[in-house]
Amino acid sequence: VVLFQAFQRFQAMERKPPVTIGLIVACAVAFVVPEQVGAIFGARTVDAACLQPYSVVLKAELMRLLSCSWFHGDEISLAYNASSLLWKGYQLETRMGSETFAMVTVMLSVLSSACAVITAGVLSLAFQNHDALYACTYGLSP
Repeated sequence: VVLFQAFQRFQAMERKPPVTIGLIVACAVAFVVPEQVGAIFGARTVDAACLQPYSVVLKAELMRLLSCSWFHGDEISLAYNASSLLWKGYQLETRMGSETFAMVTVMLSVLSSACAVITAGVLSLAFQNHDALYACTYGLSP
């Protein structure tokens, strides 16, 4: 149902936003063939591309700050995020222009991942529980 509604919204758009559509297609491809897309980021598996604060900080795997955005844990999160990105991306890309929208999307993806890493570190220190440092998260969530 969600995908059908998203498709209807896409069909009704006067101008098809190329960056938004590209992001959605890239996330879908990453879901279908995760090992091949992971290789682009130097990751052999999806778990090697997820946002894991421990690996970012102690192993200096900084590519995880961006790579985690392309992968999704299941079909439902992919469909929801794609639908949400289609709606929000269309509005923002139309207002900002495609080039600016692409740069802002990459910048915010990296910055939000960095904030998650910092938050996990603070929680780990504050509560002496290191579970947050080893958790893996995925998904470009607009």
